[in-house]
Amino acid sequence: MISQRDRALFENLFVLELANNHLGKLERGLRIVRDHATVVRYNNIKAAIKLQFRDVDEFVHRGFKGNKDLRYVKKTEETKLSKADFARLVEEIRRLSCIPMATPFDEASVDLCVEFDMPVIKIASSDMNDWPLLEKVASTRRPVIVSTGGASEKDLDDLVRFFERRDIPFSLNHCVSLYPSEDGDLDLDQIDYLRRRYPDHIVGLSTHECGDWHSSMLISYGKGARTWERHIDVDYEGVAVSSYCSLPEQCDAWFKAFHKAAEMCGGRGESRRVISRRETEYLDALVRGVFARRDLEPGYVFAKETFLRDFYLAIPLQKGQISCREVINGEKLISPLKKDAALTIDHVDGPYNENSTLRGFIMNRGLEAGTPPATVAVTAPAPPPPAAARYEEDGYVVLRGAVDRQLIDDAKADLIRLAQSIDKDSAFDDLDACWNHFKHTNRANGGTFYNGFKFLPSIHRLSIAPGVLGKLADVAGMRLPSLIDINCRIDSSGEEKYLFDWHQDYWFSIASTQAAVVWLPLVDVTEETGGLDIISNRATAGKIYRTAAGGEYNTYADAVVLDEPIPEAQAVTLTDVRAGDLVVFKFNVLHRSRAVSAATKSRFTVQLRFCDLFDQEFLGNKFRPGTVKPDQVDYLRKEAAE
Repeated sequence: MISQRDRALFENLFVLELANNHLGKLERGLRIVRDHATVVRYNNIKAAIKLQFRDVDEFVHRGFKGNKDLRYVKKTEETKLSKADFARLVEEIRRLSCIPMATPFDEASVDLCVEFDMPVIKIASSDMNDWPLLEKVASTRRPVIVSTGGASEKDLDDLVRFFERRDIPFSLNHCVSLYPSEDGDLDLDQIDYLRRRYPDHIVGLSTHECGDWHSSMLISYGKGARTWERHIDVDYEGVAVSSYCSLPEQCDAWFKAFHKAAEMCGGRGESRRVISRRETEYLDALVRGVFARRDLEPGYVFAKETFLRDFYLAIPLQKGQISCREVINGEKLISPLKKDAALTIDHVDGPYNENSTLRGFIMNRGLEAGTPPATVAVTAPAPPPPAAARYEEDGYVVLRGAVDRQLIDDAKADLIRLAQSIDKDSAFDDLDACWNHFKHTNRANGGTFYNGFKFLPSIHRLSIAPGVLGKLADVAGMRLPSLIDINCRIDSSGEEKYLFDWHQDYWFSIASTQAAVVWLPLVDVTEETGGLDIISNRATAGKIYRTAAGGEYNTYADAVVLDEPIPEAQAVTLTDVRAGDLVVFKFNVLHRSRAVSAATKSRFTVQLRFCDLFDQEFLGNKFRPGTVKPDQVDYLRKEAAE
């Protein structure tokens, strides 16, 4: 019977595997954490976001460092993060109310798990019989989740017995180590098998399928799986997303399928599945081989107590080499072994050399012995300036494809429904049809439509979209963005008097000088539909410009008029901003809307104004937007002094 302790730890736990998808960049890792944590929160899911730890300097054998031909070596080295970077990721995972978790691939990385106080440690399929590593993990006494890809029934029994004897809580994930996995690869009946064979432990599913985020959830839940794992990533900066990785919106579908399965619930696996050769070969390429730390002479006796003193484990494994999977204790070295050389079965007496079956297995896995390491140094091109640097220097940045188009489509559909509710006798095909109708037939109804725009639920969903909150964190450094104002505009030809001329949004967002504005079009912005003129803060040095009331107050646009000269010649016009793109700019950036030239087209935009709840200036102002204070604006401060 499964203990209450194990149920509390593992039941209905989702593990979101970040792996190396940070690509060695802290900013990208934080983006993945934030976007997925948002989806977790809104689906009320218990989730861990999992990292991978490797002591890269020792994990890769020195003779293979810099090798670009071996994918595992290349990826391990190119995606290295510092300890400080990992600490920041762990901090962010905790801050967003997810559980930090990690897979250590070597003994030093287990110590890092302890240092970061990881509540659960994950064992990868490739390491479930890496006994030096398992001993180290067990020494921490921390709960463990183990993936079982490629494992035999004997491997599973040994592993379960190992953790049971030490009274360490653990769960087993059915896993097929193929990336991606097709539907026919999933072998979900193995969930039945694992539950029958190990009835005292939670069984889960670690999956890498690429086309469906519903079916395997419904089936696995029905079979009794109670913890799940997928790799996660984000569509960010044009980097291709691996097909077996899940984007935030796909995880959203996955979580909703879980809730549906739980609502609805209330194949047989008789033996261990047959492991394909393809899967075995894939996992063998991840296994660490044994290398000598020092010169050793014939007659040396292998002992568990001195093994890690005299040997180290590193990738890649070579044909005939003893790996972390083989236990050597009491055998003797029968030929000399040089420092940093691979320990092979020909160096050791005992069963691995004497048993023809074992010998054949070891001789046929890994690289050809003596494969030369790559020596060519590759210099990567300098990366483009990050968005945060452009935002800091220019005061604004354009972010392409930041918002899921489905959210944009939902907002447009809501607007059409709003128009239909105002004028039940008319039918509208698109947003232009809505506004053209009200503009030319009933201005009062048009005012209702215009004012109702900002109150639509879909507009508020845009304000909490992962693409919006994540960008504010990445670009503006906001830790807890607080929406202080929503402004929605509909601009069309013949209504130029409603356009603001050059202005700064400090007038609306003066609750903090760290405020940021997100300008989000619901329709593609082109030359015909106008656009946005903007002046970089490099040209203004971030100056706050004097304002004066207009000579004649005809519209709200007359309320903010600049009466100081501005560097208009340095303006940039943004007329290629697509629905789903964002323009994020600071409170003091000079900008203005351009007139619409097309007779039948309109520009529908949303402006979201944010402050940070960790911003002491914002807290000190008691969250009051729209309050201009003399001590916050240069020209007002001077006037007060006079």
